[in-house]
Amino acid sequence: MATTTPITHTRFVNLQSRIRTIYGAPTNATSTSGYGQPVRSRSVENYNAIDKSFSATTNVDYATNRITISGHNIIEGKIVSYDPNGNDPVIENMIEDAHYYVKVINANTIELYYEYDEDTNTFTRIVDLLSGSTGTHILEYYDADKVEANDYFNLYLDIVGARIHQIGSGFTVGNNVILEKGDVVELGYLTFLEGIMTDVEADKFLIADPGQVTLESLRDGTNTPIATSRTGSWNGTIRHEFTLNFTNTAQARGFWNAAGQIRLNPSLTGGSGLKTSDWRNIINDTNGIGDLTFSRTGIAKTGPGGTLTTSITPYNLTSTYQVVMQINGASYGNNRYRLYIRKNSNTQYQFRLEFADLDRPGGFGIDENVNGTIQNSVQIYRPNGTVSIGGTNYNTVSFTATGQNTQTL
Repeated sequence: MATTTPITHTRFVNLQSRIRTIYGAPTNATSTSGYGQPVRSRSVENYNAIDKSFSATTNVDYATNRITISGHNIIEGKIVSYDPNGNDPVIENMIEDAHYYVKVINANTIELYYEYDEDTNTFTRIVDLLSGSTGTHILEYYDADKVEANDYFNLYLDIVGARIHQIGSGFTVGNNVILEKGDVVELGYLTFLEGIMTDVEADKFLIADPGQVTLESLRDGTNTPIATSRTGSWNGTIRHEFTLNFTNTAQARGFWNAAGQIRLNPSLTGGSGLKTSDWRNIINDTNGIGDLTFSRTGIAKTGPGGTLTTSITPYNLTSTYQVVMQINGASYGNNRYRLYIRKNSNTQYQFRLEFADLDRPGGFGIDENVNGTIQNSVQIYRPNGTVSIGGTNYNTVSFTATGQNTQTL
């Protein structure tokens, strides 16, 4: 049987710190880490292993399976590790470096058990001690918190949740998460998590597995899609403005980092006339800008037309509007179509889609109107995934974001 080694406090806490960098809210406003998911694992105090020595010949009652250690000060239900202290043979039915639960008989006497239910304070399967060994043996007792099954499992959920959000079915849940409540975690389990954590850090901006995100209409407080449509003819400048709102800064930053996107789907359909046709070519695929997507990496489009300011990302937006996309007309060169974005606060982003019909015929009477149906709808690509372990679903990342129209077409 493989030996078990208590996980060192330093390595466990180091892993907690590393996953907090991925999930938590960095203090640097321009930081590009943080998924906005609360860390599940609790803080674990450091411990000192205290040697409790006893004689295999004079301090063990092999008939009652009791060990006498004067003034042991061990708390009932806690775990001790067995060290034969170089004696060979060991006390029969005990295994070097194995862990046992302590039942306190009195201030000087204990029994050892294989299983303990802390909820009912029930001990089962007493260790049947058999004589044959000699010399001084040691029970190592930890006088503070240990990394037990629940501690490991919660840290496992934190780290594996991030990994599954990144690559989905490409990650296989390992069997070493299957532990009994109260088990002491082997050092190899922690090594396993450290390996996954390294992968999570390397791929922290990997586009999420499709199973870990949903595409849906961005909705406001009345559960109404953020969309607008204009069927009447127009001239001059019209705009669609809306805000994207988050609960807190961590969620805002985490939304972008965990593959969150805002997608704008403008179009001009129907209508007639040269100017209307020119505006259709400005907006629509296949000649114009097409649909727009703003994400962690900046702005993207589906169509070949226009220019993008790709250096502007959610992390360097300012409190004043910045132009992230622009295209001008072909037959009507002064007509201009732009997308502006600004950050009103760390939890609110404001978007303006502007349709500026600026051409004037100069001496040829009233400028031609644009007709047809112009519209814009907004969708949110929302990170909101789960992982199922043992039939129970746990969040990988989860975000609440709402939108609100501030100006329609």
